[in-house]
Amino acid sequence: MLDRRRSMRFDTELAASYEDSSSSSGGETEIRNLSRGGISLAADRQLNIGDDVGLFMTIPGEGSPIRARATVTWNKKNESRRGHDAFLAGLKFSIIDNYDRARLLEYVYAQWLKTIGNTGPKKTAAFARTE
Repeated sequence: MLDRRRSMRFDTELAASYEDSSSSSGGETEIRNLSRGGISLAADRQLNIGDDVGLFMTIPGEGSPIRARATVTWNKKNESRRGHDAFLAGLKFSIIDNYDRARLLEYVYAQWLKTIGNTGPKKTAAFARTE
């Protein structure tokens, strides 16, 4: 399978909620990975390709939630799981404030640096650019 990703992807376990505008349903979820262009999340039901989804994410230790809209680009059943993470989906951001995008990426980048044992820079201006 051809990998068409254009941005580095960071694994994470970030709590979020979503609302699928096509079916007026949603729920709590966990973001599994994140890039400048979108996210992968776990869900209790299958999200349909092309669906418009509202996302509400909170970075641990921060009070201001991040709101975004995204379009489902792929989905699959998570064969090893049941319940709240029985399905996986990839979503491409359609609307997200540049500042909020930078906040998300700085958080996951800092988490990634911890896993490789590097303290690295606290701010990464390169992540603030739009695609």
